[in-house]
Amino acid sequence: MSIPPDDLTRKALLALEELCGGKSGVFERTMALRFVLAFLYSVSKSKRREPFDELWHGSGFRHPHSKELDAICRDAHTNSKIEGIYRAVGVHRNADFIFYKNRQKALQEERRRRIESGYGKR
Repeated sequence: MSIPPDDLTRKALLALEELCGGKSGVFERTMALRFVLAFLYSVSKSKRREPFDELWHGSGFRHPHSKELDAICRDAHTNSKIEGIYRAVGVHRNADFIFYKNRQKALQEERRRRIESGYGKR
């Protein structure tokens, strides 16, 4: 049984959102992220490496006046590179992808509450 390539690409984009789509554009450079970026580059329609490399290296910009503005700039940089990766693989980034992690967290919280409340016990 094989998995259709479009399904793998979708799952890789969801993993990218989970790994990098967090608060203030801060993320860890893990092997999981490296693998996701490599896979997405391998299926990209455009063989431009810039959005992949620049996401990996992160934003070197530091705002001279404010840490809050620094976080905003870092987040904008991360989001623009993620958008570039979506374009490279030919997928439109929408709210379903962006808020995937929030929906997953809400589902986990709901399951935890049900378990703690004894829901389903006989």
